[in-house]
Amino acid sequence: MTQSHSQASPERHPDPKSLPAEYAVPSAVGPDAVAKRSARYGETIVVRRAPKHPVPDAALVVRGGQVVTMPAWPEAAACQPGDRLVVAVPATDEARRRFVDWLAALELPASCAVAPCSPDDGALHTLWCLAAARLCLPAETRIEARHDLLGIRLAQIALAMGADTLSGPIDDARVLPLAGVPRPTESTRDGLIALVRHAGLSPQWAPETTPSAQPETQPSQPETPTEQARP
Repeated sequence: MTQSHSQASPERHPDPKSLPAEYAVPSAVGPDAVAKRSARYGETIVVRRAPKHPVPDAALVVRGGQVVTMPAWPEAAACQPGDRLVVAVPATDEARRRFVDWLAALELPASCAVAPCSPDDGALHTLWCLAAARLCLPAETRIEARHDLLGIRLAQIALAMGADTLSGPIDDARVLPLAGVPRPTESTRDGLIALVRHAGLSPQWAPETTPSAQPETQPSQPETPTEQARP
């Protein structure tokens, strides 16, 4: 079990190679990941739109409204400012070791985000991937929990593993036919904002600019970028 880094700083995890051994024990990494997020962003969780796509074979990048599939987890040289990387990590010991090695070596441009996911079932593995990304990457790199790739419930739990952004496709609110009253589902803007509040955090809607931009409290025109990548 790693020593607690509750006095979290923007620095990377001092011993990333120790993280794979702790994937089955969320309490070993979750508090440190949350402390690091809180040191940078406080209790604020960004809610933002992301384009719809399946879990990539390896990775993809959402860039300027386009989803660009990648044949492997990208190196920093392949990334541009504002890229949103979606990285699929198989649920194996070897993949977890490769993932932390990749994270430790990654030097992303400004305003980038990373959204870990997995082609395999296994909530503990996916939550570990999110916490590992938060601990291994600089604090200014956004960590996205994609509700469409993780599932709504797991994406909400991911907020307790260091994710600072809840994102995915945003559905329109349904309207009750007689009363004309909006009826939000969990994947609407209001539904996702409510999920963040129910987690005891403060949601802020981001009208799709860049992952590190300060989100606006009031919605504006949503953006629609998406990017793909994979090992």
